[in-house]
Amino acid sequence: MIGQIHDVDLRLLRVFRTVARCGGLAAARAELNLSLPTISLQVKQLEERLGIRLCQRGNAGFSVTPQGEAVLRAAERLLASVEAFDGHVAGLREVPLGEVRLGVMSNLMSNPSCRIHEAIASMRGKAPGVAVSLLVASPSDLQSQILNGTLHAAVGLFFDGYPTLEYSELFEERHLLYCSPAHPLYRDAEARDFDLQVLQGAGYASWADQDAFVQSPFPLSPQTSSPFMDGIACLILSGQYIGYLPEYFAERWVAQGLLRPLWSTATSRTARIVVVRRKADAMKRATSLMVETLLEAHSTSRGPVAAPVA
Repeated sequence: MIGQIHDVDLRLLRVFRTVARCGGLAAARAELNLSLPTISLQVKQLEERLGIRLCQRGNAGFSVTPQGEAVLRAAERLLASVEAFDGHVAGLREVPLGEVRLGVMSNLMSNPSCRIHEAIASMRGKAPGVAVSLLVASPSDLQSQILNGTLHAAVGLFFDGYPTLEYSELFEERHLLYCSPAHPLYRDAEARDFDLQVLQGAGYASWADQDAFVQSPFPLSPQTSSPFMDGIACLILSGQYIGYLPEYFAERWVAQGLLRPLWSTATSRTARIVVVRRKADAMKRATSLMVETLLEAHSTSRGPVAAPVA
């Protein structure tokens, strides 16, 4: 049983938290950058220090025990408190130190308006004592990790309805509705007047929850979905579905004649790419500086710096 909390306990708790979030030891290897035997040993060490079986692992699969769930909830509170303390102390320093864990929506770096790499370079010049780590994932995964404090900031397409989060616009991107040569609408769409009923019967591939984050000009009923742009592109290229893609992302296939936008004037929509962080992290100097640097780097793409959205 742990009498006092030591650094080793915090390290082991972070490992267990990552394993539980990833759904298994093997799934956590990439994020932890540790070998499977090392992860297994550290989980076992934590169980021995606590005197509690935290998870079931083996041929039957991985699952967190009820006692492990209780430890996980307590660990989240403890680690959040430790990070808040670290952030408060770091905010007292003249020069920010520590780590900024930044999330980026998958495929976003192919957008010519994206300047995240420039922001990281600028951040290194402003605060050489701050290490920036990157996680690339779907927007829903990134926002979940912002909410639970795993990530400090994230860039992507997000639902801006959480009062505990702060959203600041970086730039906008244009989405068009596409189909492939194998789809019936490929040849005759531009030859006929815009017809919403035709589109609604064409089989729509949605961006899952992300479609709700973008103001579309009309409703479509999804027949399939993917949270990733590559997934949507694959579904459209199959010839079985129509779907939205960012214009820049679809250019390669349009140039090859493999995709065509459908009634682009009537169907185009605009998506806001934002940086999001928890309002509670406003005192963390490294996080605040990262957000400020992202806004500066994208100011030429966006125009005047946008005020945070509450």
